[in-house]
Amino acid sequence: MPPPPSVRDIVCGMDLSLITRHGIFATADARGIGLTDNDLKRLVASGECVRLTRGWYAPTASPIDSLEQHRLTALALGRQYCGKAAISHYSALIVEGIATYAVDLDNVHLTLGATPQRQTASGGRPAKASRGKPPGVASRRRGLVLHRPIGTTWYPEPQAGPGVWITPSITPIAWALVQTGLVSGGLSALVSADSALHAGTVSTQDLVAAVERFRRHPGIAGVRAALAHANGRHESPGETRTAYVTRLLGFAVEPQVEITAEGYVYRADFRIVGTRVLIEFDGAVKYAGDQKALFDEKRREDALRRQGWVIVRIVWEELDDLALIRRRLLDALDLVRTGA
Repeated sequence: MPPPPSVRDIVCGMDLSLITRHGIFATADARGIGLTDNDLKRLVASGECVRLTRGWYAPTASPIDSLEQHRLTALALGRQYCGKAAISHYSALIVEGIATYAVDLDNVHLTLGATPQRQTASGGRPAKASRGKPPGVASRRRGLVLHRPIGTTWYPEPQAGPGVWITPSITPIAWALVQTGLVSGGLSALVSADSALHAGTVSTQDLVAAVERFRRHPGIAGVRAALAHANGRHESPGETRTAYVTRLLGFAVEPQVEITAEGYVYRADFRIVGTRVLIEFDGAVKYAGDQKALFDEKRREDALRRQGWVIVRIVWEELDDLALIRRRLLDALDLVRTGA
């Protein structure tokens, strides 16, 4: 007679797949297939599951990074608060696969929906700070920040019944971009806005409308100024930061410039406007282990140099060194002027 299935067998079998939705399940779901709290503790200890937040878990075949843990936790809390709040700020961006920069992955952000007892003034004016909380924050606990409603926005109550899965609400992405800037700074909003524009998730008009929607929130001036430079032609956070740095240094650049050299059409990340100086952002894994890519890039660069173009390469670690970048760009401009 075969031994009874172990907890591991149950988790790895299809029983767990029946209660997992969006990659997560609740303690109540686990109890529905006979798993106890002690079983869940053993599953976490064995690495079969990861505890996301109080009452929520995710089955895991391998360790997950902090970004994926934030995404899953946001989905869990979004389901927990379904009908009351929506996933918002950079948590919404992460759930939707939009690039983020310099955000606090330890805290998930949700925004409450309006009710007759809980509404803000028209236009989204946040309530004044109280009890040491920032403006607009309704409450917070470890790992979760609940924000006050945006005007009279509300979220539909979840449907109930057998076989009905609760789908968490997500704030409009353009709103989430502005919210990200309000809590993490203008550059964080700009990096994500470029990612969303490049993917076609939002439009420039969406961003303008979202900024107007939050016009009365403290800090909106800085977010408005940053988002005025949003550009979907920037293809990565590194390119967004490169454009941001060169702008701070007073250089006007245009992105994704096509140049014909020796019968081939090449595309450069940036050109300093009106010059023959090109700027390339090199990601850490751009050519990792790809010898053909390295060869093609060398051939491309040699062809451009023979046509009189000067190329300045910048890597992620150098983007905080404004003096270094300024010196390189000025040297490149001098090289073009002298023809050396």
